[in-house]
Amino acid sequence: MVDQAQVKGTVLVVDDDEAVRSGLYWALISDYQVLQASSREEASAFISAEAIDVVVSDLHRKAVGLSRGSAHREPGGAHAPARK
Repeated sequence: MVDQAQVKGTVLVVDDDEAVRSGLYWALISDYQVLQASSREEASAFISAEAIDVVVSDLHRKAVGLSRGSAHREPGGAHAPARK
């Protein structure tokens, strides 16, 4: 696990393929707190309960709680239109 002093942020990985989630987990865990969800419902629960900085989601899966690409959160929690 990552030392809390070194964590750069929290990433939520959402994909129904466990191998994809696991691969992303191991690629990110050295610098980030990584949460994993296999469904939209599971991801929604994490988003409601945790301060998520970035969501990495399956391209074929609708973004959790938002239209894909409709918004992102700026540092400090402010919401802004997504960059395209």
